[in-house]
Amino acid sequence: MSTIFAYGTLCLPEVLQIVTDSQLPACEPGILKGFRRFSIEGKVFPGITPAPAHSVSGVLYYAVSARALKRIDYFEDSFYERRTVEVCSVSGPKVSAFAYVVPLERTDIIGERPWDLDEFRRDHNSTYLANARHWMKAYTG
Repeated sequence: MSTIFAYGTLCLPEVLQIVTDSQLPACEPGILKGFRRFSIEGKVFPGITPAPAHSVSGVLYYAVSARALKRIDYFEDSFYERRTVEVCSVSGPKVSAFAYVVPLERTDIIGERPWDLDEFRRDHNSTYLANARHWMKAYTG
């Protein structure tokens, strides 16, 4: 079982359920220090890159199965690089978790604007859910 730190669309339970095709794992808010979240040029989802003076809020998902992790890897595609990071949990200790980070060689895709979850929900959620369902139908695992 793995722990995942989500900072973008996977923070939304309905997106995670589509992607993993399973019940939601236990979760809690978390903070990833030393990274910054940005919009991605031409996309409605965000990316994160290392940035020492910044932090990113998100959700820690615990006990993510190997099957669910493979589905998340497929969903995140080669757009991101899965890395192990240390996340501050609200319940206390730092937690080692996987996060999907924009690779250093792709930082040219990072937009100037910070990404906002509430704005995403308001402007893009229903279309994004339909696109996520369509994308995951092609998963053959």
